[in-house]
Amino acid sequence: MQYSAASILTPATERELYQMLMNSTGPIKALGSRHSFSSIADSRHNGTLFRMTEMNKVQDCCYENTVTVQPGMTYAALGKFLDKKGFALSNYASLPHISIGGALMTSTHGSGFQNSILADSVLSYEMMLMDGASWIVTTEDTEFYTGLVSVGSVGFLVSVTLRIEPQFQVQQCIYPNINWDILLDNGSGDSSAEQFFQRAYSVSAFTNWQPDKDGTYDMLSSVWLKHKLTDTDSNNPSDDATLQCPKLYGVEARSFHPLPSRDPFDCSPNGVGPSHVMLPHFLPDNEPSGGGNELQSEYFIALSDAIGALHALRGIAHKLAPYTQVSEFRVVASDLFPLSVCFAKTSHGKPCFGIHFTWINDVDGVTTKMLPLVEKTLEIWEPRPHHSKLHSLSSRIWKQRYSGADAVQKTALKYDPEHRLSNDWLKKYMYPQKTEVHVVEALHVKDKNYNLMLEELHALVDVFESEDAMDQILIDQVDDILAEDEEDADILLSLESSLNDMQNSELFELSDGSEGAGRFEL
Repeated sequence: MQYSAASILTPATERELYQMLMNSTGPIKALGSRHSFSSIADSRHNGTLFRMTEMNKVQDCCYENTVTVQPGMTYAALGKFLDKKGFALSNYASLPHISIGGALMTSTHGSGFQNSILADSVLSYEMMLMDGASWIVTTEDTEFYTGLVSVGSVGFLVSVTLRIEPQFQVQQCIYPNINWDILLDNGSGDSSAEQFFQRAYSVSAFTNWQPDKDGTYDMLSSVWLKHKLTDTDSNNPSDDATLQCPKLYGVEARSFHPLPSRDPFDCSPNGVGPSHVMLPHFLPDNEPSGGGNELQSEYFIALSDAIGALHALRGIAHKLAPYTQVSEFRVVASDLFPLSVCFAKTSHGKPCFGIHFTWINDVDGVTTKMLPLVEKTLEIWEPRPHHSKLHSLSSRIWKQRYSGADAVQKTALKYDPEHRLSNDWLKKYMYPQKTEVHVVEALHVKDKNYNLMLEELHALVDVFESEDAMDQILIDQVDDILAEDEEDADILLSLESSLNDMQNSELFELSDGSEGAGRFEL
């Protein structure tokens, strides 16, 4: 993406960050490794980005199985450091090139039935607030969860203390071209998706939605099983025949790239190795994913809905294939962060199912065709989009899906009351702007086609919202319309004409004098 900030500053120390913050005016935003496909890490126009990548030191290790680091350090660098000390993190994202601060703030995750988002390993953190004050937060503080996974809306993360454990070995078994039956319900009535994702410590399945040679869509691109080995298993893995990957559905394990057309040289290999090498999909010193020539989206639903969602997506495989480099399916355990992709109150304490898309680099095709198609296909399962990836949901729907956002907003307003850390993304989703409008009395509608009318009026609300031409007052008025069914059905016949007359009248004139856009049809 292109950034709109006017300038970039790069502090190397906490003192430099303080001085730059005190000397800055206007909008500001912290910037990490820039592995974001949404505008979440951008500042507003004429704002300043604080590139945190030079604040990348280990500050303390390894007392009581903890490590304290600066936010600009990457997971790759930390993994190498801990390995030399005989320690490890419990989990990694698919690529280790990302900065720790950015990953924690945006609810970045790895994979595993028992593995929550990366922020779940945080024991305490320190932020620099807008007045330069230091804010040290531990898990015992009430604002711990709303301050950390806060998409950069509260302050500048300057250090974080993570839980670590003794280094462990991982056996990775990669199975290319394996039948979808391993993941889908095979007709026996079993919930095979839940069973599938408990096959190993970390599990991923990939597809590029392309047809097989015989024209069918029966095969996944690959399945990756990452087994956490015990001390006994890993004492001498090269001599232990039991550590050879067994065949799976008749398929031999071998090294393979998630994107079938690319060389697996850049990926963690099939076999046994240390956790910091084998848990990510990509090697720390090599090129990750599609080499940067890509767009990405990701959605999360309940694991119990995975089978239905996968069948629905397979039904549009022929439409997805031309735009998709690869899709990955993973599971993430629930947590207590209100803005997490798998917040416990939203997921009812159960794991969430992640559906990831690595698209071709076609901005128009992806944003206008693929995102609406995927979101419509998954709509009944109420998918939650990843914060740093692309989606096309309205802010109204986004806030319904992320019901914990209000708690994060409260913390953000407390520590950044002037919204200096706000940007276009936060303005749309966390701080939706309310435009002053004139409204009419609610219409009362009753009709045998009421359900169709309800859907059309909901769509109308979203159109108004996306054009930033209505405020919550008018949305509430439309909601009232949907709730009433006591009046004459003849009103419905004139609703289309009324809406267009109203839209062109002073009733829908915005406070700045501009007019509403578009014509609405029912």
